[in-house]
Amino acid sequence: MMRTWCRDAISVSVMVLATAGPLFAQRPSCDEATVLGLEITGELIAPPQIVNQVTDELAIIRDTYPVVAGITVLQDWAPGMLLVRLTPVAWAQYLAGTYAALNALNDEYGMTVISQVTSGKLLVLASQECSNPIVLMWAYLELAGVEYAEPNGYIGDGDDITCTSPGWYTFKHGFVDCYAGCVYAHYWQFMVSDNTATLVSEYGDGLSEVGGGGHAAGLELRQSHPNPFNPATSVSFTLGESSFVSIDIYDLGGRLVCALFAGDMDAGDHEIPWRGQDSSGNAVASGVYFCRLKAGTQVESMKMLLAD
Repeated sequence: MMRTWCRDAISVSVMVLATAGPLFAQRPSCDEATVLGLEITGELIAPPQIVNQVTDELAIIRDTYPVVAGITVLQDWAPGMLLVRLTPVAWAQYLAGTYAALNALNDEYGMTVISQVTSGKLLVLASQECSNPIVLMWAYLELAGVEYAEPNGYIGDGDDITCTSPGWYTFKHGFVDCYAGCVYAHYWQFMVSDNTATLVSEYGDGLSEVGGGGHAAGLELRQSHPNPFNPATSVSFTLGESSFVSIDIYDLGGRLVCALFAGDMDAGDHEIPWRGQDSSGNAVASGVYFCRLKAGTQVESMKMLLAD
C-alpha cells in the first residue's frame, strides 16, 4: 500500500512493506548538502569537501536572496534505500539462509534487509550511511539471482533544489495544489563564486521578488551565433524598453572571464560581439562558457561553446 506523510508542506509517499514502523525511522538521516553531494558526484558516499562546499554555497544564496530561503531539497529517492526483487531460485535460497552472494554484497555495502514481501519476492534494503542508491542499484543488478533493483523513491512536487556541479544551483518553487502536481512553478538559477551569489537566470510562472522572470517584461536573449564558435560569436537580444544593460561571460567554474558590456541601451534589437577573449584581451581556452545578460531587474543566460 502507499502511505503519505505531509512534512514542511511537501507530500512524501513511500511504499510501506512491513508493519515494524515507518521507514522514516529506519533510513539514514541525510541533510540536503549531502543529498546534493551525492547528486553532483554520482559516488557511493559524498566526499566531505563537496558537502562542506555545498553547505556554504547554499547559505550564501539564501542570505543574498531571501526569496529562496525557505526552499529545500526534495529527496526524490531515499538515500541508502533500495528495492530488490529476487528470482524464485534466489528467493528460496534467501529464505533458507544459503544466498551467500547476497549476504556478502550486503556486508560490503553495509545494507540490511528491513522488510520483505513474500508474494513479490521483494526485499527492502537500507544502509546505515547516507549513500547513493543509484550506485547501489547497479551493484545489486550485477548479482546473479537479482531480477531487478531500483531506488526506493519518494513521490512529491513543490519546492526543490538541484545541482549539477558545485557553484551552480537551480531553485524551484512550485505552488497551487502541489500535492496533486504543481500548476505553476518558478525557477531561479544561481552561480556562487568567490563567496558571492549571482542570479544567472530566472523563468517560470508567477511573481518573483528577485527579478522579472523570463521574457515577461520584454527581455529576450537569443542563442549566440555562430555556436559552437571559433574565434568569435555575437550575443543578440531584444529590449522591451530602455534600460541599463550589463553582459558578462563566465567559465564553467563560475569565474568571471570578461565584462563584455555595461551601459545604457534603447529599446529594440541589439548585437554585441565576443571575440573569445578575457578582460585582458587574452584568448580563452576552448570549452563551455555562460553569457549572463542583465537589463534592469531582469536576468537571462545562455551557454556558448568555444570549439577547438
